[in-house]
Amino acid sequence: MWLNGTYGCEAIIDDRMNNHLEKLRDYLQFTNATAIFLRVGYEFDNPFFGYSDNPATYIAAFQKIVKYMKNGLSPEQLGKTQFVWHSWAAPRQGNLTLMDFYPGNEFVDWIGISVFRQVFPWKSNWGNGYIDWGGSMVEVEEVLEFAQQHNKV
Repeated sequence: MWLNGTYGCEAIIDDRMNNHLEKLRDYLQFTNATAIFLRVGYEFDNPFFGYSDNPATYIAAFQKIVKYMKNGLSPEQLGKTQFVWHSWAAPRQGNLTLMDFYPGNEFVDWIGISVFRQVFPWKSNWGNGYIDWGGSMVEVEEVLEFAQQHNKV
């Protein structure tokens, strides 16, 4: 679920996206899926995605989405719906930590990771020459340790 950076998070917090949240909740309520893993604001720590400007708005939007779903889904459908906090597991902007983005254990069921460049590094021709902007297994291990510390493994 893409949240469109700080701008999108503010729209969620300010109730401007409630009609979309209602459509999502209706889908979750009536789907025949046996399990749903909803990645809310995936790759929140990817500097290119715009959440790093104000992680507090990301947290508030994540929490609002989870509360909105929990308050409207039947117990059966809620039991099938898992909320995933999904890291890009690569270098973050500035001195931001994973904790700066964490919505809290009561809002997160699973912690996920994007695994691409960490295993098969490559360089990208982006802008003025080649840059190496991916992560390494060090960042993957950091997220896995964070998940263990928060009992999300």
